[in-house]
Amino acid sequence: MQPASKGFVPAMAAVAIWGVMNVHVVETSLGYFIGPLVNVLLGVVLLSEELTAAQWTAFAAGRHGRINPLPGQHAERK
Repeated sequence: MQPASKGFVPAMAAVAIWGVMNVHVVETSLGYFIGPLVNVLLGVVLLSEELTAAQWTAFAAGRHGRINPLPGQHAERK
């Protein structure tokens, strides 16, 4: 599993650089925010990690912040 993880770090950096250089800043930042949430889910589902109540609360807060942004925070498409 670790060799695969090592390959994703440069790939994520390359995608982030490409996204910013091609005016996809909002999408790039959302991807960086969603990445840790996906990693937590993969750890729970695939590796049978057990989260404490505080960790579940933090995960839920991050998920809620991504799904339900504050009013006026939606990016306008042109």
